[in-house]
Amino acid sequence: MTQAKGFSTGLVGEGRRKVAFGVVAIFFTQFVGFLFINARSIAQPQMIAEFDGMALFAWLIALPALSGSISTLLFGKLSDIYGRRAILLLCIGLFLLGLGLTSLSTSMVFLVAAATFMSIGHFPIIPFCIAAIGDLFDPSERAKWTGLLSLPGGVAALIGPVLGGVVSESLLGWRGLFWGAIPLEVTAAILLAIALPKTAQHTKPRIDWLGAAVMAVATTTLILGFSRVGAPGQIGVGAILLIISIIAWISFIQIEKRAQAPILDPQVLFNRTFMTAAGTGMLSFFGMVGIIAYSPIFVQEVMRVSPTISGSMLTPYTVLGAFMGIPAGFLIANTKKYKWMYLIGYPVVTLALFAMSRFSASTPIWLYVLVTAVAGLGLGTIPTVNTLVAQFAVPRRLLGVAVGAIFFFQMVGIAVAPAILSLVQSSASDLEGGLKLVFLAGGVVMTVASLLITTIPEIPVGEEVPDKAVPSRLPFPMDIDTFRRWLAERDTFSILETVDVQTGERTILREFDTVVQAPNWTRDGRTLICNSRGRLYAYELATGEFTEIDSGFAIDCTNDHLVSPDSTQLAISHFTNEDVTARIYMLPFAGGNPTLITEKGPSYLHGWSPDGQRLAFCGERDGQYDIYTVAVNGGPETQLTDEPGLDDGPEYAPSGEQIWFNSVRSGLMQIWRMDADGANPTHMIREEANCWFPHVSPDGKWVAYIAYGKDDVTPGDHPPNRDIEIRLIPAAGGVSKTIVKLFGGQGTMNVNSWSPDSRTLAFVSYRLKS
Repeated sequence: MTQAKGFSTGLVGEGRRKVAFGVVAIFFTQFVGFLFINARSIAQPQMIAEFDGMALFAWLIALPALSGSISTLLFGKLSDIYGRRAILLLCIGLFLLGLGLTSLSTSMVFLVAAATFMSIGHFPIIPFCIAAIGDLFDPSERAKWTGLLSLPGGVAALIGPVLGGVVSESLLGWRGLFWGAIPLEVTAAILLAIALPKTAQHTKPRIDWLGAAVMAVATTTLILGFSRVGAPGQIGVGAILLIISIIAWISFIQIEKRAQAPILDPQVLFNRTFMTAAGTGMLSFFGMVGIIAYSPIFVQEVMRVSPTISGSMLTPYTVLGAFMGIPAGFLIANTKKYKWMYLIGYPVVTLALFAMSRFSASTPIWLYVLVTAVAGLGLGTIPTVNTLVAQFAVPRRLLGVAVGAIFFFQMVGIAVAPAILSLVQSSASDLEGGLKLVFLAGGVVMTVASLLITTIPEIPVGEEVPDKAVPSRLPFPMDIDTFRRWLAERDTFSILETVDVQTGERTILREFDTVVQAPNWTRDGRTLICNSRGRLYAYELATGEFTEIDSGFAIDCTNDHLVSPDSTQLAISHFTNEDVTARIYMLPFAGGNPTLITEKGPSYLHGWSPDGQRLAFCGERDGQYDIYTVAVNGGPETQLTDEPGLDDGPEYAPSGEQIWFNSVRSGLMQIWRMDADGANPTHMIREEANCWFPHVSPDGKWVAYIAYGKDDVTPGDHPPNRDIEIRLIPAAGGVSKTIVKLFGGQGTMNVNSWSPDSRTLAFVSYRLKS
């Protein structure tokens, strides 16, 4: 099967109208976020003037950036757990509270504190809007729509500065911007709550709290250290804080190397292409902060221009900076090259900042507009190119980590740059001289960035990067030594067959010269889903075609796979790269990248509830194999059995009220049934045989299972290449009958293989090549 085109499988069946509404909600949320950013930059001089707070101006930029950078990383993890919608709504809620607190500020200290709190919710909104677009669309569509997300930012940049100036000069003052943003954010929250799916991502990763804490210490001491180094009598304190920061960053890297779910994966931290882009991107914010934060002060206080006109003067810069991401993305897509854009963008910004360092009170307005607009051309391309390069530089498994890390480094730049530029500004004897030194310092830092970016490798665009964490491939649920011995024994032909349970007539569908396992009928009765050598395949009954299903990185699948009741998803067990342990994943029925469901392993999938809400599986926890269930979007596991020995093969009855399974609790491997919550376990089949994998017919009348001879295997083992039987028994209980005798076992019928009409069973028999 091939990847379906169009909208994301997360919205299969909900229609284009639902997706379009989601896009509108995301675009509106993005627009409001950027509108506030652009308007606030023009209002900041009035905020500072009201509280006579120029001495704390750097903190008004640095501390909010610090809190925002940390919250973006942490909320990014939480959004994987609880869904993008829930975390976006949480962020908007915090942002709304921060807007109200900031509007009530009575001092510069209060203002800085309120803005710092506000940024915990504000900063993550924009990157999560980008992630939400990825939740709505297939990979083939995401690039286009992610690029188009620059449109709301561009529109906001066009009107935001003017709006900020007009509102600041009105009777409402600068507080009017904050109060006015509240109804807009409430509207955005309502749209997101209605339009976005409940769960955007189904993974259940651990939170690396230790790494997050150490990273917070490293970042905080970095900013405080730079702010103290230039303060009178504080150079010693600043130096100590910077030393602590260095130690914390080193510790953070060591923690991330060992963490099960690192905040920043080592394959990202030690990737030369990524780190060059991230490091120079962080330095670029010295130029951005100099222009967007300090130049309005220069215009209003030195050039004596009103806030309204000042906002208009900065509009070309903000508009170009916002819109340049669109052509940048298209140019990279067409040329397959990105380094040339860096080699133009960074020097352009550098020259603009050096030119601004020559500005004076008599500088004409048109020259200011021209120079800052040119800077916007250069700075506007850098964030988009960085985001794309981050995706090109790392394995597909780490794309989200890389993009999140790019945003983190940008925010660190936003936080560090004001602390350093403030030192530069305060070293001058007057405001004009200090601001000109800020522009000069920005130009020097951008010169360093321009030189560093020349060293970035030109890696192939659009090619898959090998994942260093990928271990040897294990296609079946065994340890490596057992698997190698087993594989040597499985020199067999596989025969895909069906049997009419009423007549006993067997039909050979196809013979394979390799191991094929576990046929699973699709709901429409047209296709059998099988696995072979760790990959999934679809056998079309009408044509006999046997085609591989795109399962993304999951090429170590076990013989445990199921089709969802609504036929939109596949659930599989797959050996994860990190620890070679089977876990359950979900992927689109049409194929695509899987999403992790069970954090713990081994987890071997066997059942899907008829309402589509839960999965039943056999899990090994602390050396004991028991039956568990888990929600299809992940979450806490529910343990249903706790008996000594192996409980395996759980499968829901069509009513969803019971679960059938096999267990050795009575001595031999036997068939049992219990309530869906684990209550009332009942021994259903008592035979002098080892019976495995009960499969209930869709009409709920029959149960099929495989039986090994009592003395042919140990009760807890179900090996391949044995003489076995497929037996049938009424679901209400009674006498079983054998419908097929065959050479098979492991892989013959591991998952439910009933046809939708309850008339036919699919299975695999084997024949030794030797």
